[in-house]
Amino acid sequence: MHILAIIVGIFSAIALWSWRLQQARRGAEEAGKVLETAANLPRRLRFQSKMRKGGLDAIEDPREAAAVMMMEVARGAGEVTAEHKAVMRAEMMQYFELGEEEADDLVAAAGWLGRDAPAPHAVMQKMSRFILNFPGLGPKQFVDLSNMLDEVALIEGGPFDEQVALIRIYREKAGLRV
Repeated sequence: MHILAIIVGIFSAIALWSWRLQQARRGAEEAGKVLETAANLPRRLRFQSKMRKGGLDAIEDPREAAAVMMMEVARGAGEVTAEHKAVMRAEMMQYFELGEEEADDLVAAAGWLGRDAPAPHAVMQKMSRFILNFPGLGPKQFVDLSNMLDEVALIEGGPFDEQVALIRIYREKAGLRV
C-alpha cells in the first residue's frame, strides 16, 4: 500500500511539474509575441503616417513605387487575386531581398497607396518617372522591374491588353524593348 501511495505521489509530482512547465512555455510564447509586436510598432507607425499623408505623393522609396506599379498591372486583369499578391510578394522577396513580413507590408501599402489613385495609366507614368529619376538606380534595376511586371501580368491567364498597355508605358519611359 505504501508503494502504491509513493508511485501515485511521484506521478502526481511529475504531472504538476509538467503542467507548470507547460504554463511557463505558454507565457514565454506570449511574451515573445508582445515583443515582436513592439519591435514592429515603429514600422507600422511610419506606414500609418504615410497613409495619412495621402496617396502617391507619400511615396519616398522606389520599392514602394514598384509595388504600386505591380498592383496597377494586377488590377489591369480585373480584380487583384490572392495569386497576384503571392506573385508580387515572391518577386519582392527575390528582387528587393525582403523578408516575408516586409513583403506582405509592401503589398498592403501598394493597395492602400493606389486605392484613391487616378487612372492606371497616370499612375504608371508617375511611378515610372519616380523610379527612373531616383538616384542610384540603373539599367539592371529597370530591367528587373520590367520582369517583375511581366510576372504579375502572367497570372490569371494574362497578359491582358490593359496590362500590356500599362507595362508598355514603363518600358517606353525606361527605354526598354517594347
